[in-house]
Amino acid sequence: MDEKYMSKLSPTVDFWAGIYLVIVAVLSVFGNGVVLVRAAGRFALLKSPELLTVNLALTDIGMALSMYPLSIYSCFNHAWIGGDGSCLYYGLMGMIFSITSIMNLAVMGMIRFMVAGSPPKTGDVFSHGVNSKTSAVFNENQLA
Repeated sequence: MDEKYMSKLSPTVDFWAGIYLVIVAVLSVFGNGVVLVRAAGRFALLKSPELLTVNLALTDIGMALSMYPLSIYSCFNHAWIGGDGSCLYYGLMGMIFSITSIMNLAVMGMIRFMVAGSPPKTGDVFSHGVNSKTSAVFNENQLA
């Protein structure tokens, strides 16, 4: 193993970091899986802002499944696995899933403000405006 990929932490700290990451990965996949199963069970009843929660769950599961195994294995190995190629992959997946999550959270915050910050004069017109804007952002996120 190349020296530059060796961990600077002690093997004990790496071991416990790996254990912690295993727990976080399992809870992340399980919790977001529950969100997806519940959403699938009532898909016809979901409103467009709730689809952003589904999209956030998908990005979180994608991050957990594509990134955590590499970092967990690297912790238990006390060195980074795969060299420069896996480092590039890890950074790319982190960027893609992080930007998508941040965009989702920002849009969810804007929708909360639109709903709570400026009460509607008539519910139908306001509801239609929020739903159409949310649908446009959701579709844009799916293309990214």
